[in-house]
Amino acid sequence: MKLLFYIHGISGGGAERVMSTLMNRFLGQGHQVRVVYTESLEPPVYSLAPQIEQEYMQSRCPMKSKSIVAKIFRRIWKYSAIRKQAKKYKPDFVISFLKAQNNDVLAALLGTGYPVIIGDHTNVDRKYPWQTSLLSNILYPYASGITMLTMRDYEKWKNKYRHVYYVPNPCDIKQKHIGAERRKIVLGVGRVNQWHIKGFDSLIKAWHQVHEKHPDWKCQIAGAYSESSLLAIQKEVGIKAFEDVEFIGFRSDIHDYMESCEIFCLSSRIEGMPMVLLEALNLGCACVAFDCVTGPAEMIDEGKTGLLAKNQDVDNLAAKLEQVISDEELRKAFHENAPMSVDRFSTENVLNAWNQMFNDLKK
Repeated sequence: MKLLFYIHGISGGGAERVMSTLMNRFLGQGHQVRVVYTESLEPPVYSLAPQIEQEYMQSRCPMKSKSIVAKIFRRIWKYSAIRKQAKKYKPDFVISFLKAQNNDVLAALLGTGYPVIIGDHTNVDRKYPWQTSLLSNILYPYASGITMLTMRDYEKWKNKYRHVYYVPNPCDIKQKHIGAERRKIVLGVGRVNQWHIKGFDSLIKAWHQVHEKHPDWKCQIAGAYSESSLLAIQKEVGIKAFEDVEFIGFRSDIHDYMESCEIFCLSSRIEGMPMVLLEALNLGCACVAFDCVTGPAEMIDEGKTGLLAKNQDVDNLAAKLEQVISDEELRKAFHENAPMSVDRFSTENVLNAWNQMFNDLKK
């Protein structure tokens, strides 16, 4: 079977990691795989098998100006380029992730007959610019299949569109150093430039309440950042709280680093099915997460594999962090139980869900 993937680029992030995993594993199952990067010119952060064909669309766009005419031209050119790629490759299925990208692919491939499977990789209640939402309302009915990351979102959308499927994110990251000593670090992970969505301001405020009682502990945030994003966070939380936290930047060894930390904290305001939490659980971290609308509650067994704090309740998050830091036996129990809690999200199980979807859509 020939599979054609479209994504803006693979420069880091949960959706990009999922797509990389799927492409490599589909290739291993004997499928032909090709990926088209519609925006980025950067090489993929996550490794892809050399047999996967890669195409950089933007490297061929002839107009780079920022004028309105140029923007219109680039939009038309983009749709044409997406369409040409599909006609050239003649895939059995086209797969696209992320809402704006999904809109582009669906619009470009209207009338071609190629079945398009899309996934937003966030929850269905997330707010987008009105133009993006309007286009989605128009174009999503033309998708051959729509994947939902959580049962909550599947139940909400299963009657809204045809062929809606529950297909969670896969996780194939395993512990390498089982039983190894962990460092007294509370770790947050995510793009710091998206600090408001990731709730890093809430994590910093919560840590400010905790750290004076536990001076031997650190709170670190891993993820690419700009100076402007750090200044914005500092303005939001105040200088004192800001200085309590270390920003350690993007780490290519994030899984090894995560495994060396005692606690992982997910402070997001909104998520679909957070890959980073899934990976932290699989790596045996003691996890504390905001119970945001979708994701954490389907992944954490409260009190057994981690703790859930009331969504965006900074005081409650501080209390949960304090509870885990102060109770070594509880942390040990989480370290032991957490990896077993994510077996249902194994790559094998998720690939089976994808293949069942392919078979269903072929009928």
